[in-house]
Amino acid sequence: MVLKREGIRWFKYSGGRTDTKGRKLMSMGAFPETQDMPFLNTAFRPSPRPKVGFVHPNSVVSIESISFGTSNHSGLIEELCDDPILKVYNGKGIQDLVFKYKK
Repeated sequence: MVLKREGIRWFKYSGGRTDTKGRKLMSMGAFPETQDMPFLNTAFRPSPRPKVGFVHPNSVVSIESISFGTSNHSGLIEELCDDPILKVYNGKGIQDLVFKYKK
């Protein structure tokens, strides 16, 4: 695992939750001991994503981007996460959360 290679200790977990439709959603992940890295989580199974075309009552259709800052682990985070929504910068914590709204 990438965290082990880098000498970063972590807590591994697997678990789930029940969504509002009564489905049991399962996932796995890791919480790195260092506080300048986010926790890592797999996609939920089954996928709780709404059907294509769903618009939230507040008019949000999706998350466009999230900017997360770290001073030490930007390359490592980018190696672990291939989601283009995540933007890593040199800094601390979440800087921006941009939503895409229905036009």
